[in-house]
Amino acid sequence: TMARCYHELSPTKSWRMFSWFGYVGPFVLMMFYIPIAGWLVSGITRLNKKVCATNQEVIEFQPQIKTCLKNAKEEIKKVSRSLECFTDFVAKKQTDCKESFKKNLPSKIILSILKIPAKRLITIIEIVLAIKKFLK
Repeated sequence: TMARCYHELSPTKSWRMFSWFGYVGPFVLMMFYIPIAGWLVSGITRLNKKVCATNQEVIEFQPQIKTCLKNAKEEIKKVSRSLECFTDFVAKKQTDCKESFKKNLPSKIILSILKIPAKRLITIIEIVLAIKKFLK
């Protein structure tokens, strides 16, 4: 031990009085570290209990989460079906409007006007007004 080293290796007896530090030092050090080790063990066991309790709550809550997710999936499917129906309806109405617009002579004239640049627009408007007066 450290205390015994002072007795055997010291050249004079004056160093032997420090041998008690070799006995007392480790005890004081262990008196400091034993409570800290106890706190660590206590904290780990408390943390383990909290983790186990949290895991139990999650396990108990898991069926509710599954049913909520299942309901959400069903609602998403319903919404997607509704959107598909709506887009089909809008596409059908759009084609119907285009067909009826193409059959009408004034609408054909309006479509041709919209395709022409702005410089010729004034003359086309005058032509359309003249046709309108002629039809009356």
